[in-house]
Amino acid sequence: MSEVLFVANEGCADELRIEVANRSVKPFTLECNHDRRGNRIYLELPRSYQTVKGAKSAAARIAGSGLEWCAPVAVVESS
Repeated sequence: MSEVLFVANEGCADELRIEVANRSVKPFTLECNHDRRGNRIYLELPRSYQTVKGAKSAAARIAGSGLEWCAPVAVVESS
């Protein structure tokens, strides 16, 4: 199970996420959304990195511009 650390929105539907998994080698994964057909927005993802800085710089290269990263919004279930 992985936990989302950072989210960056590029456009209306494009979202890049940095997730952390319980692995000792390359624990950070750069992930993206899927389009309406179920294909990844960026075909070269997911990719794993050793550091958050490496994942952020790779995301900037893939998106072609600087990105603003923020913490993910927590989803609260109403009872």
